Amino acid sequence: MANKIGIYVCECGTNIAEKVDVEKVIAALSSVKDVAVVDKYKLLCSGDGQKYLRQSIEEHGLTHVVVAACSPKQHEITFMNVCE
Repeated sequence: MANKIGIYVCECGTNIAEKVDVEKVIAALSSVKDVAVVDKYKLLCSGDGQKYLRQSIEEHGLTHVVVAACSPKQHEITFMNVCE
């Protein structure tokens, strides 16, 4: 079975988006081998963000997920729960 990787960049409202060129990150990662989807979301940790992430994982049949977001101390468990 081939790897299907999803990469999700959280803008964290404006906290991350003001410091990082999210569009440039997405463009750079889009051509990486085995990456099926690269996308951004305003607040991945929110209820709607978690729902979006869960649906996208299922829709694309992802085998691996990378979440670029806030400190793992704050949301590691949140995203691990979504991926289960």
